[in-house]
Amino acid sequence: MHPFISIFTYITILLTMSFLPSALFWLLCLSVFLMAFYLQHQIFLQKLRKLKWLFLSIFLVCAFGTPGEYLTNAMVNYLPTKEGMMLGAEQSAKMLLAISSLSILFYKKNIIALIQGIYLLLLTLKYLKLNVNQFSVRLLLTLNYVNTITQLNNKKMRFSEIYQAAQALPKHDELNIVQFSITPFSMIDYAMLGLIFFYLSIVFKFAS
Repeated sequence: MHPFISIFTYITILLTMSFLPSALFWLLCLSVFLMAFYLQHQIFLQKLRKLKWLFLSIFLVCAFGTPGEYLTNAMVNYLPTKEGMMLGAEQSAKMLLAISSLSILFYKKNIIALIQGIYLLLLTLKYLKLNVNQFSVRLLLTLNYVNTITQLNNKKMRFSEIYQAAQALPKHDELNIVQFSITPFSMIDYAMLGLIFFYLSIVFKFAS
């Protein structure tokens, strides 16, 4: 699949998942999760284990901080609400969907190819005097850092280790010159692009 299509699909999922009806949202979340698990198996599960406290924190904050109907009438000041638990599960699922989509995006992808995809996606911003070349590389480095910081590791990373990993990222004057040619779309890419626009039409139908 063309890298532009992969990146466009990833961004489309992130921007539209909040507008989907509940049934379609959970179906999308399950589908993307299973695909990421199928592609990466233990590496993907290890990423989720590293983020387990983030998922739990999101769920608890929503469960106990959202007004609504309490689970029982007893000890109402110390129980989560039904609405809060639903919101917590939904917000955790959105985070899971974003991580799963990012794992799929970077699965066996060449970095140069991904830069090409981001470059094509942002090409129209040249009219706004934006340095698309530099911005594309920087955006890819950020996404790649989010993806690799949760890669398989035998020990838990302390904050100091995360900071050192961030400091190890190449600085502006350390970036190598990147050269690439624009790969033409295949028939599969055009078919996938048609599916994306069909998906967007469904989203806009429910959102309007």
